[in-house]
Amino acid sequence: MLVALKMALAAALAMLGPTVDRIIYLIFKTGKLGGIISIETIAFLTADCILATLLWKDYTNKRSTKAAGISLAIFVWGQILYFLIPKTELWQVLVTFVMQSK
Repeated sequence: MLVALKMALAAALAMLGPTVDRIIYLIFKTGKLGGIISIETIAFLTADCILATLLWKDYTNKRSTKAAGISLAIFVWGQILYFLIPKTELWQVLVTFVMQSK
């Protein structure tokens, strides 16, 4: 039961990111807080902190850490790819090709 609940929470966190982005943008009217931290980073860190807390709680209570650990790993890899892939030449070529196709 708890594993299913944690997976459902991880799925909900995927929707939390865009929601947090929009709320922060509407409040501060900027894409970066203090001109340094992007609002995407804040949303990613929020989800990461929630999953890391679940992982830590499971570990300290001697419960299975599989669900929270896998979810956190997927989120972190997705975030790494989010920041690194757009800077590659292959991505630029792909986006240019897709945008020129009709």
